Amino acid sequence: MGYASEALEALLEWSKININSDYIIAFAPLKHSASHRVMEKCGMEYYKDDLGHGVTCKFYRSKNK
Repeated sequence: MGYASEALEALLEWSKININSDYIIAFAPLKHSASHRVMEKCGMEYYKDDLGHGVTCKFYRSKNK
């Protein structure tokens, strides 16, 4: 497992304890396929394409509970 995957796994686990929300959302620009793979590898599901900080991005989400 790479550093990015380890960091995202830890963040998702932390969020289950510390964030009261149904979903955790993450996004990356369309061209960043490595980031998409990390989110998928960590169990996040593709949600939609939309604008993120003025750039078209792929959005992923993970159930938080």
